[in-house]
Amino acid sequence: MGNFLRVKIIKFFCFLVLCGGAFSFVWGDSIPFADLRKKIARDPVTSLALLDSIETVSSYPQYGIDYLRALAYCTQSKYYMAMHYASHALNNPQIRQDSVLTSYAYMLLAESSVASFQLAEAANVIAEGKKYAEKSGDQLLKANMLQMEGELYRKMGILHKSYDCIKEAIALLSGVPESDAGFLLSHCMGYLMAYYINDRNPKDAWEIGLQREELLSRLASRKDVDTHMLDRHKAFFYSKMAYLSCKLENCKVGKTYADKFYSTNFSSTFMGQLEINDYLLESKDYHSVLLHSKIYFSKMDKADSLSVIYLRTLYQSAQAYNSLGKHKEAYNAMLRLYDIQSQIRVNIERNQMLDLTDVTKAVSREYELEKASYRMKIQRYVIEGLVGVMIFLLFLFGGLCL
Repeated sequence: MGNFLRVKIIKFFCFLVLCGGAFSFVWGDSIPFADLRKKIARDPVTSLALLDSIETVSSYPQYGIDYLRALAYCTQSKYYMAMHYASHALNNPQIRQDSVLTSYAYMLLAESSVASFQLAEAANVIAEGKKYAEKSGDQLLKANMLQMEGELYRKMGILHKSYDCIKEAIALLSGVPESDAGFLLSHCMGYLMAYYINDRNPKDAWEIGLQREELLSRLASRKDVDTHMLDRHKAFFYSKMAYLSCKLENCKVGKTYADKFYSTNFSSTFMGQLEINDYLLESKDYHSVLLHSKIYFSKMDKADSLSVIYLRTLYQSAQAYNSLGKHKEAYNAMLRLYDIQSQIRVNIERNQMLDLTDVTKAVSREYELEKASYRMKIQRYVIEGLVGVMIFLLFLFGGLCL
């Protein structure tokens, strides 16, 4: 009787396994590709597990799976892994059969490369992406490559060219129907706002913000709008306007925009919380800044320590610590920031080398850049040595005076 029962249980278990496999197969194939992209935007972590489960049982091509993985990592600002999978997708010859997905992969790889300060890789990808956009007549890809080219120039410190590129991208997208280009146009406007903010030109940033607000209002009125994407764009926009309001000495309006930010779904995510930190610094809510930063540091991928978000969060933490009188913690944050910036900062010598009309020429100057990096490292050691000597002398003479 015991053996009979054991056999029945084993058969039942095998039946469940077979049914589960069949269900996975049907489930994997039944999710349209566009729906998978939307699911990733809403829940990138769970989506990665889903991609693992459907990779071997669905009919999706490998380059499609690689692209979706890159998208999931990029959505989490894990740019190193996003670069890895976007490169895999683009290096697959079969992806060229899908012009839309090829364009998306170029966008992902360019954004991830620039955000993680892989400038040589970014220059190559942008050049290739621009060529593909011209060949395929893809205006959205061309605009995105201009946007990323502007961001690349900004990382190199060539600010006037960053403005030229982003303004050209905005002008290009303004001639494309908003149903197709609305969110990319909003994205580019956000970049231009950030440029003006970083260059201490809040009035111009505010003017662009008002134009972006009108655009988002029009997009919100569309019945076919992606509500999740709209929510993210509104969150980024509201956080910038809240900060700008304070910089323009209108904190009451800033509070209104901050409340609108907190009404978005994105504001409740750990990445979304980082976006309101600049406003919180202006409104002297330093403890919230540190809370948001600590949550981010605990969740970030260590491979992404060379990313713009990590650098920004370190700087915000240092400001908060300093304002609270915690000078040791502020010093440690700034020291970590300096260590990272010493690896990626483009100094005046690099600016002179890379002030070129064609961004692709940057790649051919890698040897000169490496020599410049070495000289910058030597300069840092000399400065640190001098600082050490000064501190020693201060303690020495201070002790003598006592």
